[in-house]
Amino acid sequence: MNLSPHEVADILSDKFNGSVLEMVRSAGDSALRLVDVVTNSFPCFRDCADYEGYRVSFLKRAQIFVADLWSAFGVRKFHDIDQLTMFADYRVPQSLQYLGVLQYSEVELIILHMR
Repeated sequence: MNLSPHEVADILSDKFNGSVLEMVRSAGDSALRLVDVVTNSFPCFRDCADYEGYRVSFLKRAQIFVADLWSAFGVRKFHDIDQLTMFADYRVPQSLQYLGVLQYSEVELIILHMR
């Protein structure tokens, strides 16, 4: 389920005084709580499925949203940011390269920087 920008604005207006920052503040200093706030407020962030009689929740989109807010904007000092389990697929090799575990050839680096 995808929401239109108008529907997102309505939810933000109704629940968070029209402010993403207010939504973030409502979670206190908890990244996990913000994942809950996002998934409870916006149905499009609820990536769940039924498997062999069990409800399985990945919450990948919500976790990526929270992690991106934290890393790109530093909007909050989350005490439990390390508890998030999902990140964008490119983050793992990016982190491994940063740590020196993964090395790219010069040609690969040129290609990666062009994208």
